[in-house]
Amino acid sequence: MFDALVRRVADVPSAASMVLVDKRARKVVLQGDWWYRGEWIVSLDPAGGSDVDYTIVNVAQRAHWAAKLTARRTLREAPDKFEKLAAALRDELE
Repeated sequence: MFDALVRRVADVPSAASMVLVDKRARKVVLQGDWWYRGEWIVSLDPAGGSDVDYTIVNVAQRAHWAAKLTARRTLREAPDKFEKLAAALRDELE
Protein backbone atom coordinates (compact mmCIF):
# COMPACT_ATOMS: atom_id res chain seq x y z
CA MET A 1 0.00 0.00 0.00
CA PHE A 2 2.78 2.44 0.90
CA ASP A 3 4.58 2.12 -2.45
CA ALA A 4 1.32 2.50 -4.38
CA LEU A 5 0.49 5.63 -2.38
CA VAL A 6 3.93 7.09 -3.09
CA ARG A 7 3.41 6.56 -6.82
CA ARG A 8 -0.02 8.22 -6.74
CA VAL A 9 1.08 11.24 -4.72
CA ALA A 10 4.26 11.70 -6.77
CA ASP A 11 2.12 11.90 -9.92
CA VAL A 12 0.37 15.08 -8.69
CA PRO A 13 0.86 17.57 -11.55
CA SER A 14 1.94 20.84 -10.02
CA ALA A 15 5.07 22.91 -10.32
CA ALA A 16 4.25 24.37 -6.91
CA SER A 17 4.33 20.99 -5.16
CA MET A 18 7.07 18.98 -3.52
CA VAL A 19 6.76 15.36 -2.40
CA LEU A 20 8.77 14.01 0.51
CA VAL A 21 8.86 10.32 1.39
CA ASP A 22 10.01 8.80 4.69
CA LYS A 23 10.02 5.04 4.16
CA ARG A 24 11.02 4.27 7.74
CA ALA A 25 8.06 6.21 9.15
CA ARG A 26 5.86 5.11 6.21
CA LYS A 27 4.95 8.77 5.68
CA VAL A 28 4.32 10.70 2.46
CA VAL A 29 4.16 14.49 2.48
CA LEU A 30 2.88 16.70 -0.31
CA GLN A 31 3.86 20.34 0.21
CA GLY A 32 2.06 22.71 -2.09
CA ASP A 33 1.01 26.28 -2.50
CA TRP A 34 1.66 28.73 0.32
CA TRP A 35 -0.41 27.13 3.04
CA TYR A 36 -1.05 23.45 2.22
CA ARG A 37 0.70 20.31 3.37
CA GLY A 38 -0.95 16.91 3.05
CA GLU A 39 0.47 14.09 5.17
CA TRP A 40 -0.32 10.40 4.68
CA ILE A 41 0.84 7.76 7.16
CA VAL A 42 0.44 4.09 6.31
CA SER A 43 0.38 1.59 9.16
CA LEU A 44 -0.20 -2.13 9.23
CA ASP A 45 -3.65 -3.20 10.34
CA PRO A 46 -3.46 -6.02 12.92
CA ALA A 47 -6.37 -7.73 11.12
CA GLY A 48 -4.42 -7.64 7.85
CA GLY A 49 -3.98 -4.97 5.24
CA SER A 50 -3.10 -1.34 5.86
CA ASP A 51 -4.56 1.74 7.50
CA VAL A 52 -3.98 5.09 5.80
CA ASP A 53 -4.35 8.29 7.81
CA TYR A 54 -4.45 11.64 6.02
CA THR A 55 -3.99 15.05 7.60
CA ILE A 56 -4.13 18.51 6.04
CA VAL A 57 -1.83 21.00 7.75
CA ASN A 58 -1.93 24.79 7.47
CA VAL A 59 1.76 25.67 7.14
CA ALA A 60 1.32 29.34 6.23
CA GLN A 61 4.10 31.39 7.77
CA ARG A 62 2.35 34.67 7.14
CA ALA A 63 -1.37 35.25 7.09
CA HIS A 64 -2.06 31.93 8.83
CA TRP A 65 -5.61 33.20 9.33
CA ALA A 66 -6.07 33.76 5.57
CA ALA A 67 -5.26 30.13 4.85
CA LYS A 68 -8.30 29.15 6.88
CA LEU A 69 -10.44 31.08 4.42
CA THR A 70 -8.56 29.78 1.38
CA ALA A 71 -8.71 26.20 2.67
CA ARG A 72 -12.48 25.95 2.97
CA ARG A 73 -12.99 24.35 -0.43
CA THR A 74 -10.00 22.03 -0.02
CA LEU A 75 -11.24 20.88 3.37
CA ARG A 76 -14.80 20.41 2.12
CA GLU A 77 -13.60 18.27 -0.81
CA ALA A 78 -10.98 16.32 1.16
CA PRO A 79 -13.14 13.40 2.38
CA ASP A 80 -14.43 12.64 -1.13
CA LYS A 81 -10.97 12.93 -2.69
CA PHE A 82 -9.49 10.71 0.02
CA GLU A 83 -12.14 8.04 -0.58
CA LYS A 84 -11.49 8.16 -4.34
CA LEU A 85 -7.76 7.77 -3.71
CA ALA A 86 -8.38 4.87 -1.32
CA ALA A 87 -10.65 3.15 -3.86
CA ALA A 88 -8.05 3.59 -6.62
CA LEU A 89 -5.35 2.13 -4.37
CA ARG A 90 -7.58 -0.83 -3.43
CA ASP A 91 -8.31 -1.49 -7.12
CA GLU A 92 -4.63 -1.27 -8.01
CA LEU A 93 -3.59 -3.70 -5.29
CA GLU A 94 -6.31 -6.32 -5.83
